[in-house]
Order: sequence, then C-alpha cells, then structure tokens
Amino acid sequence: MNGPNSNLDVYSYYLQESRDSLSSRIPRLKPRVQTFKLSVRYYLYTAGGGDQLWFAYLSSTLSQTDESVAISKMKYLGHISAAVLLLVGIILLALAIAAPPLVQKQIDEGLHQNLQLKKGSNTFDLWKNNAKNDSNPQYLNIRFLNITNPDEVLTGAKPKVVEVGPYVYRKNMIRFNEKLSADNNTVEFRTWTYYTFQENQSSGDPTVDNITTANLAYAGVQHQLGDDWYFNMVADILGSYQKNAPLITKTAQEHIWGYESEMLKFVKTLKPEVEPFIQIQPNETSYEDNMRTRKTDIINTGHDDINKVLQFVKFQNMTMTSFWNSEKADTVRGTDGSQFHPNLDMNSILEPWVDDAFRTLKLTARDHVTVQGVNLLRFRPDITNFDNSTLFPSNAEYYQNGPSGVGNLTSIFKAPVFFSNPHFFGAPHYAEAIEGLSPESEKHETYLDIEPTTGLTMNVAKRSQISVRVTPTLLRYPLMRTTYIPVVWMELRSQLTEKSADQFQESNSLIVEARGISKALKYIGWSMGAVCLTISLLLIAVISRRAIRQRRGGYSAIK
Repeated sequence: MNGPNSNLDVYSYYLQESRDSLSSRIPRLKPRVQTFKLSVRYYLYTAGGGDQLWFAYLSSTLSQTDESVAISKMKYLGHISAAVLLLVGIILLALAIAAPPLVQKQIDEGLHQNLQLKKGSNTFDLWKNNAKNDSNPQYLNIRFLNITNPDEVLTGAKPKVVEVGPYVYRKNMIRFNEKLSADNNTVEFRTWTYYTFQENQSSGDPTVDNITTANLAYAGVQHQLGDDWYFNMVADILGSYQKNAPLITKTAQEHIWGYESEMLKFVKTLKPEVEPFIQIQPNETSYEDNMRTRKTDIINTGHDDINKVLQFVKFQNMTMTSFWNSEKADTVRGTDGSQFHPNLDMNSILEPWVDDAFRTLKLTARDHVTVQGVNLLRFRPDITNFDNSTLFPSNAEYYQNGPSGVGNLTSIFKAPVFFSNPHFFGAPHYAEAIEGLSPESEKHETYLDIEPTTGLTMNVAKRSQISVRVTPTLLRYPLMRTTYIPVVWMELRSQLTEKSADQFQESNSLIVEARGISKALKYIGWSMGAVCLTISLLLIAVISRRAIRQRRGGYSAIK
C-alpha cells in the first residue's frame, strides 16, 4: 500500500491500523469503543488546527500502546495477587481464632470420658483403693514437740521444746459399699482408713518414747467450765486427779492413737455423754471400727459436669456442719484434695475440703515445677486462711478473732485447739512464745503439685500443726502463762513415682500433641495472616496510586 491520499484516507488508514493493533494486543478491548474515542479525538484535532496535529497525536498514541498494555497486565496481576493474599490472610486469621476452641472442645470431651468416676475404669479402681501396689503410696509423718522444762512452765517460764520423730505410717484408704445414683451423677460410699507403721522410715520407737505436752482433757474442762473464779476452782479440784494437770506425759503411741483420761472418766460419772478417750489420729483397725465411727459420704462423679468431679455433696452424711458462724462456712463443698477440675492455670483458686477441720481452705498457684518429667503447678495455702477477722473480715465466720497465724478449732473439739503451719511458720506472735522452734517454708508449708490439664494432684505435702492453749488457774497454777503450746505436727506425703509418671505421660501424649498443634495453628495463623493482609493492603494502595497518576496524565495529554 502506498499510503493515504486525503484526510479521509489518512483517518481511515490509521483508524484501521490502530484497531487491528489494539485488538490483537488486548483481546478484551472493544473495537467499537476504541473507534468512538479515536473519532472524537480526530474531529477535535482537525477542528482545532488541521491534519498535522492529528498525525502527531495518533503517532504518539500508537507508540505508547506496548507500554500501556504492559501496565494493564501488571495492574491486573497486582489486583489478582492482592485478592489472593487478602483471602489467604482472612483464612489464616479465621483458623487462628477457630482452631484453639475446636481443639479444646475435643480435649474436654476426652477428659470428661477419662476423669469421671465410672465403674470399671482405672480411675474408679484407684479411687476405690489407694492401697494397690500400682498407686502412689501416701505416708503420714508425725513429729511431736516435746516440752523439756515442764516444771518451769507451770511456774511461768517460756516452754522449751525439742522435735521428736518422725514416726512414719502408711495411709491406706479403701472405699466400699459404693452406690451410684440413678443418673450416675453422684456416688455414695463408706471410707475405711487405717495406718501401718513403717519402722525403716521412722526415727524412734513410738511405743517407748515419752512425750510431755499440753493436756487436752484438762484444757477442755477449763474451757467448758469458763473463766469465773468458782469454776476455776473446780478445774483445780479436777486437776488433782493428775500431777501437773495442765501438762501430760504419755508415749508417742498413746498420744497418736489414744488413751483414756482419768479426769474425763470422773467427769463421765457426772455427764455420761462425755467421751473419756483422747486421741490425735483415728485408726480404724477393723471393719467394725469403721462402722462404729464413720458415716457415709456422697461425692460428684463428674458424669454431668467434669468440673464437679470428686466434689462433696455430703461429708459424714452432712450437707451442712454446725461448727461455724455462717451458712456459707458450714456448707460442705470442695474435693478431698486428690483431684480438682481440669484446665487449671496460674490464676486458678482452689478450695479443698479439710476433713479434720470441717471446713475449706483456699489454695493459690505459686510456681511451675517439674516432677519425674511431668509439668505441674504448685499450689500453696493462701495467706488469708489464718488472718484474723480484723485483717480478713470473712474469717469471723470461723471465729478467728485472736492474733493472725492460726485457725480456730475450738467449736469442733469443745476445747481450745488450734491448727496452723508447723513451728508456727507465718505466725511470729505465737512462735516467739516458744523456745526451740525453727519455722521454714520448705519444711513447714503445705504444697500440692497439680497437673493443670487433668486437675490431678501428683505430688503433695500436707503439713499441719495442732496446738492447745493453756491458761493459769486460780489456786494451783496462777503463775503459768497463757500459751499456745504446739503439741504435734503431721505431714501427709505422696510423691509421684517414675512408673506412675511414665503411665501418665503415655496416656496424656495425645492431649499434649493436640495442644501443641493448636498452639502452632494459633501462632502461624495470627502471624502469617497478618503478613498476608499487610502485603495485600500495600499492593492495593500502590495500584490505586498508579491508577490515579495515569488518569491525571491522560487528562493532561487531552488538554
């Protein structure tokens, strides 16, 4: 072709060339729209100054076609990339949000199946009889604080004590006559508890070691009679049945498992309901002993709610005690401390039922510990447990109106009996009145090491001291100080064995893996999702800015 011969031929020629070029490079471009745009621009240019302007514009436009097509493709790919990254980011974030609850739900369902008490399960068998060889044995260590200057104490001297023991006994618990409720939510049972002496772990012979300490019977009679002078004289008269009545010397075995008080035997002749037998620790040596001294308990099985597992409904056939000063304090609740609800953390607060004290005590998480390769939370008694009612008003429910540091058991024993940490740890007011005490946290503070996922107590040292308040009398012992004499402290220990730890780790491995996957999904989802969203938003911003620039450049060219 030799080229155009007129303006109209020029227009037709270049119009056809531009349509063919643009149609081949941008298949989706509509030729009719492009033709309309070129037609408008042709008439604008020819009307304004002739053919030469039109030729210049058209040549420039066609020379920029390749660059425009490339930019259009980049814009298209940029939009696609941004959309894909945005979608992936949203999916990852959704996964990070949804995965942990879904995994936790599956874990909770598994825990519910494995931790609830149901006949035929391993959990039920271990709960029923802790004397089995494959369970973690429990040992009761008993240490007395023997008074070495009894005569001086009666004339006003500060008591001097020496720790004697430990006398170690294995604690055996057998639960029997168990009856599940119709809905399987609770189980009623009896508990037979007996102790066997562990000579190889003990220091001393409890059958021959004499211990001098406060006379609980005498202190109880004093308390019951009151402080009036004439009752004080009666206490002196009754005290004449025994030498040095405020104090008493018996063998360790007699103190632990019991003896008959001569004073109370006389009182029984006046008041038949008085029990003359004094003991620190009951020992049900036979089935008959158990039937005579204990009643039934009822606890939750966890069947309907795993968070209630092992919580008392009735203790010794009571839903309420009658020892305390409020309905809340008297209400039976909490577990026996061997198990708590699952999924614990450092913010968890536990309130186990302390059967000897007929009340709950608050425990708070203090540390992370590892025992036999198992990661545990260490719980200790909260400091407010032994605060007086001035510092912690709700403790007025437990008659804790004296100096802080002890719990008051007078309403239970009908005698001035108190419990605290051994050696009065955390109770300096009381410790300063006794010579020979060395309170230390590691030796004298209770702890429970609990596996947080299952709520199972794996390692425990329950430590408690029993003290008796002695007071002067009007005639025989007017110089004796009012003193809280520490009688005995007991430590119930159960340590996680290597065998039990291995069994637990094996059974718990799926939960550990599930938690690991859940945690990984959470972190990956949040981090990668955030990265994808950030990049997609940056791409959209860059593309938008370029588009604005190109539109502005196009308007300038037309002008």
